[in-house]
Amino acid sequence: MSLGVLLALDLLISAERVVMMLFVGGLALLVAATFASPEQRSVAAGGLRRAFLPLVVTARSLGIAPVCFSLFGPWGVRGNPHLWTAQHHGDLLEFVQPNVWYRPIANWGRIQSDPLLGASLERSFYIGIPLLLVVVYAAWRYRSFVITRIAAVLFFLTSALALGSTFWINGHDTAFPTPFAWTTHVPFLSAIIPTRYMLFVSLIVAFGAGVALDGWRQSAARRTGVRRVALGIGAGLLCIAQAWCFVPAARFTADSTDVSSWFHTSEFRSVVAPESHILFYPYPNPFFNHAMLIQADTEMRFEIAGGQAIIGDKDGHNQGITMNEPWQVPTVFMRALWGLSTGASLTGTTNGTLPGLSHVMPPRNEATAAAFREYVRRYEISTIIVTPFGIESDLVVDYLTDAFGPPKTRSAGEIRYWQVGS
Repeated sequence: MSLGVLLALDLLISAERVVMMLFVGGLALLVAATFASPEQRSVAAGGLRRAFLPLVVTARSLGIAPVCFSLFGPWGVRGNPHLWTAQHHGDLLEFVQPNVWYRPIANWGRIQSDPLLGASLERSFYIGIPLLLVVVYAAWRYRSFVITRIAAVLFFLTSALALGSTFWINGHDTAFPTPFAWTTHVPFLSAIIPTRYMLFVSLIVAFGAGVALDGWRQSAARRTGVRRVALGIGAGLLCIAQAWCFVPAARFTADSTDVSSWFHTSEFRSVVAPESHILFYPYPNPFFNHAMLIQADTEMRFEIAGGQAIIGDKDGHNQGITMNEPWQVPTVFMRALWGLSTGASLTGTTNGTLPGLSHVMPPRNEATAAAFREYVRRYEISTIIVTPFGIESDLVVDYLTDAFGPPKTRSAGEIRYWQVGS
């Protein structure tokens, strides 16, 4: 029963990931049925019935409504966040060559120029040559086992799914489609970000490495003398070589988050009351999460209006950054963040799926100022805080000044804030 409750809650919280797990589970069953004997299929069917019984019992208890809400409601899995399916991709060389995504976000210029980096924010392809050699050895050494054949087929399937719609090699698109290209046309499966399939690739690699190490352990137990010592040394050297592959190079340096000391002063505590609502620039998003960092650093003292969250948009697709009405506020915040204060609406283009770019920058007039004040009233904002991150933070200050007057400035201009609520 407890397993069923956990699965049901997971489906409500993150339907996309549950759909992905069920899809890969279905693939595993099909592959297993191909290699298994009739007796093995019968045993597997009995095990599956026992495994899914708690979920069935829970579904009967909760009813079908929560499941339908999760699949078809505002947080459903009807489409990929920002329609980035075609842009999220991996590179075949990433399995053996790490990219600069392992460095901090402050190295943004190098990240954009790295040929091995796709559009995804979830870089998890790197495995390393030593570990891949171990897995290949295990697959060959135990190739007669059914479980090895199943794991090998699933490794290639999930790796191909994780790479995105086409195969990329050293930053070049071969335009050769992968199995993921088919899933983009399947309801529910089209909502899955391809790089998340690497979870299953990593699990299969871990399984292969464990099988190989267990085999070497048993082999060493049967040997004596120099051969046993040599086998132990060889396995140890291989482990050291793989561990070395995960050691960052000297250029992988950490950069300061530059959180102002003002957030730890008595003035901040007097300005920002516990559990108050804050409008923060920049909006929390995958590239600039400073607001959430500051929120955590101040012991979750305040709540953030808008920002990073998975929620359905008016077109029935998931969005990674909530765009609360009135639209003028998030548009100003997001366009200034990207440095795109000028220019037309990008609706209908790839960049038009990015939050805040479906509208043009609103004019600086009384109507826009009234929209900012309505935003503050509607979401009960007590304080607005602007930090100098992003490309055009000063422009955000200008819009806010039009609506609420001059800000108070702290930390040599790094912090500007307005107290706008009770």
